[in-house]
This record gives sequence, structure tokens and C-alpha cells, in this order.
Amino acid sequence: MKYRSGGVYSVVFSPDGMRLAAASGDGSIRVWDARPLTAGVKAEGAALDLLDALSAQPLSRAEAIACIERDQRLSAAVRAKALTLVEPYWKGIVHRQAFPLVEGLFAKPLLKADVLAQLRANRGLREEVRQEALAVAERWQEDPRPLHAASWAVVRQASAAADQYRQALQWADAACQLEPANGRFATTRGGVQYRVGQYPEALQTLLRAEQLQPGLPATLAFLALTQYRLGQSQQAQATFTRLQKTTQESQWAQDAEAQALLCEAQALFKR
Repeated sequence: MKYRSGGVYSVVFSPDGMRLAAASGDGSIRVWDARPLTAGVKAEGAALDLLDALSAQPLSRAEAIACIERDQRLSAAVRAKALTLVEPYWKGIVHRQAFPLVEGLFAKPLLKADVLAQLRANRGLREEVRQEALAVAERWQEDPRPLHAASWAVVRQASAAADQYRQALQWADAACQLEPANGRFATTRGGVQYRVGQYPEALQTLLRAEQLQPGLPATLAFLALTQYRLGQSQQAQATFTRLQKTTQESQWAQDAEAQALLCEAQALFKR
């Protein structure tokens, strides 16, 4: 038996042993003439391709059952047995529609609460697909890396819009909740807290980031900026001096982001 993909996950013989109904992972259900198999003959061309068209379009459970019931090539016994394959087939079709939808929403990236809200509000979904998508989303293990990347893309900008910073803070908070011991994630969170004017919160976050992963230029830059805003002049100057020395090191001397943050800090300290 050859299938496009997914393998066979359910098989049912007719009572007389003459037919074999098989459901595959590619969404198709086919009925085979089993007599060549029992006679030891190679079963080339034996497939009757029952419901092969179903894999090309989404059908409801009722439509799938109707397709089996009106297929006149099958005996009543084989038709009855084939009906037992509808449930796993139908669930497979629904899942294959729901999974990429959920995957695409999380990849935007969106937080889990936002994914669930969009799925509930999407009026274009069949209800069974919506319920499966909601179930998939509830079980989804969020990846902090795209959340962090999206947040950092905003935080590194000194003049992004306020609503962008607010969104970046949500992403950074979520990333840190998912991976609290990651120093870079903490730096990004502290940086966006600085951008939105939450200076005391930024100070605590950045001090923790420095403990988790010492000496990152981004951590030192945002820490110096935050200390300056809080009036901690001596601490700010000491951190800024460390930043200058760090960005002169070979691994950071040609790093555009590190140099841009150094310039931002320099501009503030020259006031």
C-alpha cells in the first residue's frame, strides 16, 4: 500500500475478508481488494480509492460519512466497516487545519492570551476547527526566543513609538517568565523598562542581568543610563567607564548595536 505521507493509523477488514479499509496520515481513507493478498498475489492496482478526494478539501464529519454511504462500489458490510474510520479521519483533518493556524499566530509573535483571543474572534473558522485550535493553543509551549527577538528589535531603537515600547515590554516580560535565568532576556526587559520610564524597575532588572551574564555592552549601557536618570551620578559614571572599555574590546569594537548604545549613553552624559 502506498500513501502520500503519514503512514497508516487504522485498518478494518470487512466481515467476509474480501475488503480492507485503511485510514492514512495524509487524510485519505481507501478500501482495498484483499483477495490478492490472501491468495499470495501482489496487489497492484487493487485500491478502490474510497474517499481519496477528501484529502483535497476540508469536510465535516457528516460530509465524510455521506461520502462513504453513497459510494455504490462497496457492499453494505464494507460500507459499515468503513464508517468506523470516519472519526479518526475527521479528527485528523480538523487538526491539520487547526495546527498551522495556531503555529502561525505564535510565530508573529503573539502571546498565548492574544492567540486565544484571535481564535475566539475569528468568524471565518468552522466551530470544530476553532475548538481544536483553542485546545492546541492551550497546550502550546511558548518559545521565549522569538518574543525576545521581537522585543529587542524595538528596545534597541532610541526613538520608537510609545505603543511599540509597551508591546515590547509585554514580549520581554513573557520571555523572562519563560526563561528567568537568561541574562540577555533580562537585559532586554530592563532596557524596555528604561524606555518607558520605569527607572526603579529597570535598575533592579539590569542589576540582575549583570549578575546573570556580566559585561554585556547592552546591560552596561542601559544600566548607566538608568543610574543617570535616577541621579546616581557616581554609579552611573563608573558603569559608563566600564561600557567604554568593554566596547573597545575586539569582540565588540565592530558590533553596530554595542557602538550605537555607547553613542546614546555618551550623548546623555555630555549634557
